[in-house]
Amino acid sequence: MSQDVSRLLAAQTNRQVHTILDSCTAYAPTADKVSAIRKQFGAGPIIGHVGALHDHHKGQSVLIEAFHRLVATYPDAHLVLLGAGPDQVWFEQLAKGDKRIFFAGFQADVGPWMSAMDVLAFPSREEGLGSSVLDAMALGVPVVASSVGGLPELIGDQQRGAMVLSHDPADWEVAIRRMLTDDAMRARCIDAGRKFSAQHDIRSMTESYVARYEDILGFS
Repeated sequence: MSQDVSRLLAAQTNRQVHTILDSCTAYAPTADKVSAIRKQFGAGPIIGHVGALHDHHKGQSVLIEAFHRLVATYPDAHLVLLGAGPDQVWFEQLAKGDKRIFFAGFQADVGPWMSAMDVLAFPSREEGLGSSVLDAMALGVPVVASSVGGLPELIGDQQRGAMVLSHDPADWEVAIRRMLTDDAMRARCIDAGRKFSAQHDIRSMTESYVARYEDILGFS
């Protein structure tokens, strides 16, 4: 969980809460699978999102509206939404029949899809942590995320991704476009994200849990 969730639990229970960040997923997508996905969408940039199609939580409507603006600069771009949920019909209406917006549905193996993305855009309206962001970092995919819940803990002070302080589609279009065009920023975010995610793999999370249990039990 995130420090944001820990603070809420501490306030509700009046107890000390120790934070152990969730680990990233150990995806190992093959080059063939990633290449096949990219070939499906052509040469333009792929903006992606992974999560339940539930706007109250994940905010995909913001991303769809931002994409409509982005194609003025990137007419060959694609928006790929992974996941299923109650708002899919509404999102399809927002897409206005634009074939560049692709609903990939639930995918058992997210790794190749995420690796094929040029940007993971994560406009959540609320988020305990945002483990998909950590997964994207591990795969070397730059992230644009909203400043809610535990997401700032993953992004840091803009060093591991771009953080958008509003849910205005215009602001999101600017942030995504900058991530696509600013090579220095993109490289910095990818490098910092990889290093951060490496510190939060399954091994490090397990070691943190073991150390915490030993502390509770009084083991030295």
